[in-house]
Amino acid sequence: MAYEFNEIRNPVMKRKMVEVFDPTNGHDHDGVNSKLVSASAIADDAVTEAKIEDGAVTTNKIGADAVDGTKIADDAIDSEHIADDAVGSAAIADDAITSDHLADDAVTADAIADDAVTEDKIADGAVTSAKLAPGVLAGYVRKGKIQLNGVNPTRVLFQADDAATLTGTQTATFDMTGVGVGDGGTFIVNPDGNGVDTATFNFAQATSVSGATPSTDISGGTDKKFMISVDGDTAEEVELTVAGLNSGAAIATAMQNAIQLLGGNKASVTVDYNSTNAGKYTIKSPTYGTDSAVVITAPASYSLLEELKLGADFGVETAGTGDCADASAVTIDEVIAVITSDIAGLTPTSASGALKITSDTTGRGSSLVVGNGTLNTVLGFTNTQAHYGAQGLDYDSDMADANFIVCATIDGIAAASLASLNLSITSKATTGFSVECETTASEAYVDVIIV
Repeated sequence: MAYEFNEIRNPVMKRKMVEVFDPTNGHDHDGVNSKLVSASAIADDAVTEAKIEDGAVTTNKIGADAVDGTKIADDAIDSEHIADDAVGSAAIADDAITSDHLADDAVTADAIADDAVTEDKIADGAVTSAKLAPGVLAGYVRKGKIQLNGVNPTRVLFQADDAATLTGTQTATFDMTGVGVGDGGTFIVNPDGNGVDTATFNFAQATSVSGATPSTDISGGTDKKFMISVDGDTAEEVELTVAGLNSGAAIATAMQNAIQLLGGNKASVTVDYNSTNAGKYTIKSPTYGTDSAVVITAPASYSLLEELKLGADFGVETAGTGDCADASAVTIDEVIAVITSDIAGLTPTSASGALKITSDTTGRGSSLVVGNGTLNTVLGFTNTQAHYGAQGLDYDSDMADANFIVCATIDGIAAASLASLNLSITSKATTGFSVECETTASEAYVDVIIV
C-alpha cells in the first residue's frame, strides 16, 4: 500500500516519516533501526524458493532424514559420497551385480558356496590331471589279475573275496517221510574240493508192542476195552466188538479200525499182528521223531490189557527217536543242527526258512558241490549243483553302475597255446562280473582293466 504523509502538519515529522518510509514500497526492517521478524510473524509456506538466497541452506538447516530419493538427482551420488562398507546386502537389488561390476580375481574360494560349481560352470578341458585328487579315478578305472577257476564261470568282485554259497528252493518245514526218503535220508556236499561229506537224518516212530504169547481169540470173553494216547494227546477209550475176534489178524484189524475212528492224532495209527514183531501185536504212531508216542493204559472196566498183554505193565512201549520232533514237518533249525554236526567245511544257516550253505573259505579255492543225496528234492537242491567263491580286486567300493567295460586278456600264455582260450564277460553288476573261458577247465591267469 502507499503511504500518505500530506496530512501530517508538523513539517519536521513529515520530513522524517518520508525519510524512513517509502510512500510507494513501504519500509525496510533492517534489524538495526527496526525490530527483527520472528518465526511466529512468518506465515506457513511464506518462505518460497525466491526468498532463499543461493547457498543459504547449510547442513545445519536440513533436518535428519529430510533428503529422500526424490530430492536426489539421477546419477548424483558417486563413489566419493559412499562411506567404506556403507552399502550392505539389503541395499543391493537382486541380480544388480553383474560380471561388469566384479574386479578380476575378486571371487575367491570363500565366496563360493559348497556344491555351487556345477558341470555347466566348468569349461571344456578345464579339469586337468593336476585338478584331480589322488585316487579319484578309482571309481572309473580299475585293474587286477585273477585266475580262472577251471569251472565256468569265474566270479570277480571289486571289493573283497567272498565264499561259495548255495541256497535251497524249498522252505521249512520239510517232509522227510516221503517215498524214497524216510529214515536215513541224506544230504551230500563236497566243500572246497576236499571230498564228499554226508549229513544223515534219522528218525523212528513210537510203538507199543505186546508181550509174548498174547491171546489171539477173545471172541468168547467179556473184556473188550483199553485206553490209548498218541503223540501226547488225551487218552481215549477204545471198545471192541469181540464177537468173531478169534485170530490175531482179526483182533489187530479191529483194534486199528476202532483207534482210527477216534480221529486226531489217532486217525493214522496202525496195528499189526505177527508182522512187525513175530507172535506179537504192534501198535504204531503215525509220527516219526521225538514227538512220537503210543501209550496204552487200562480202562475203568472190561480191560483187555492182560489178555492182549498190552501197555507198559505187560508189553514194551518205545518212544519215538531221531534228529527231529516230527519227520513230516522238520524245522530249519533241526536241519541246520544235523548238517552242522555231520558235515565239516561249511556253515548252514536259514535264508527266510530255506537252507543256505556257505563254504568256510573265500576266494578262488572256495567251492560247494552238491552230491546225489536222497533229500535234495526235499531241501530244494539238485545233484551236481555247484557254486564257487569270487576273487576280489580289493577296492574299497563297488562301481556306481553296471555300465562299465571289462578288457580281459590271458596272461603269460605263449601264442601257440592260445587256441580255445577265448574269454567272455558276463553277469556285470555294480559289485562285480564273471569271466567265462571257451576252455572250461582252464586255470590260466587273466589281466583285467575295468573302465
